[in-house]
Amino acid sequence: MSVFDPRAQPVKRFAGPARIVLKLADDARDRRDWATAASAYQQYLDEKPDHFAVWVQLGHALKESGRLSAALVAYGEALGLNENDADLLLNMGHLHKVMGLPEDAISYYRRSAERDGNADAISELLHLGAASSPG
Repeated sequence: MSVFDPRAQPVKRFAGPARIVLKLADDARDRRDWATAASAYQQYLDEKPDHFAVWVQLGHALKESGRLSAALVAYGEALGLNENDADLLLNMGHLHKVMGLPEDAISYYRRSAERDGNADAISELLHLGAASSPG
């Protein structure tokens, strides 16, 4: 499943085996070249769609490049693979906050905090005035 809309942005293709494409994606991420990172992560996932951590990285790259709806899809794929990952839940909260959906953000922040006492999630809940009675 591709989260890219080919009409919205051309998808760059990379030559080589999946491990090389993943290295290119990580290098692009480290350079903050979000469009290249997203393209390479998507290419990797086209071959290895069950790689939870790469779905998360794709979500990050898409979010940072301003492609919020596509980031939501990528994070959703990761959530389908591991719905209890505190860091993913934290990032889902951040994405919903940026999208102007504070109630959804609060829900994800609470879930993150409940999983492992995530200090960043608790800080966000405090900032949003929603730190009382998780649930």
